[in-house]
Amino acid sequence: MSDKKPLIYAPRAPGLQKPSLPIPELPQLPPRLILQKPRVVWPYKPQPSPFLNYNDPYQINSITDIILTTFNKNMKRKPFYIGDVNIADIPILNILPSMVQYVNDAYIEPIKQGQWWAVGSNTLINFSETMDILANPVKGLILEGPEGFMNAIGAGGRGRQNYDYDTGVGWVADFILELISDPLNWVTLFGKGAVSKMLKRMAKPALKEIAEESGQVLSKKAYRKILGVIAEEFIKGNDKQLADKVVALVKKMAQSKHAPAEFTEAFLKNLNKFRLDGATIEILRTASRVINVLQVMLIF
Repeated sequence: MSDKKPLIYAPRAPGLQKPSLPIPELPQLPPRLILQKPRVVWPYKPQPSPFLNYNDPYQINSITDIILTTFNKNMKRKPFYIGDVNIADIPILNILPSMVQYVNDAYIEPIKQGQWWAVGSNTLINFSETMDILANPVKGLILEGPEGFMNAIGAGGRGRQNYDYDTGVGWVADFILELISDPLNWVTLFGKGAVSKMLKRMAKPALKEIAEESGQVLSKKAYRKILGVIAEEFIKGNDKQLADKVVALVKKMAQSKHAPAEFTEAFLKNLNKFRLDGATIEILRTASRVINVLQVMLIF
């Protein structure tokens, strides 16, 4: 048997129990804030298109735009500061920054992107708008009236608008309207046409007189060819050698198997007497020179 004595526990005295106190409720704390590292999102900047937009009236896409829109504040010009002054907002002075902007947008950016098709397209747009500098206001006036004229020269509220015909009939009709609308063609067709017509009227009686002296009768085909050479050479400025030119043509026609029988040695001999009225020819010579000068000026 074990020698250990059993433990004796004294009973708890009644009425001396541990008092139970209510536990007060603690105020509820807000949820813990989870701080994240701030994420910087840069705005997306698309790669600029290497192709200029022919139909965008506010875009600088030709030398014509640069010159005609210098007073137009609606154009898309990039700021160009000299000191604290943005000269892109100053008429006339903004021609320089506009030129820099055009070269960059039309050539430098496309080359950097390897877009050689864009370089060619932008060059064609510049050429087209430059050659259309006189016709475009005429087309604007026809299609939209005075407002269209102002927009075509860059003085309206829509930048500088390019106008083209779309009759819906076909490209031939549109092409004919384009020709009629170009003042350059007015000079070429109407001015030179008027001079040519007057020359032919003057020359025909002289040719008839020479033919009668030679005992010949010229065919309509012969008259048409000879008079055509006279008008063409005169307008070119070779009017002082008209007789020689006509003789050379007649000899060439006489040697042809299709030459009229009227071209004989007698006619060729008398043809050297070919002359036109001096006073009238001087007037026509002056008119022809003016037309040629105007045509050169309109081209450039």
